[in-house]
Amino acid sequence: MQGPLRTWEPTTYRSISDWGHLPVGRTILDQLEQFRIGARSLARPERTVPALGGSGIPDD
Repeated sequence: MQGPLRTWEPTTYRSISDWGHLPVGRTILDQLEQFRIGARSLARPERTVPALGGSGIPDD
């Protein structure tokens, strides 16, 4: 005999919204800081590992 059927139940976590999985309570300054960090990363070249890079999977 099996145990009771368990179903998924929603839960909440501190600082995460239910709908967008985005931190809750962030200020505009937090968002601007994240944008600034992202923009700065565009100025740096992306490092690749040749042994892991390849032609990939061709598109059909």
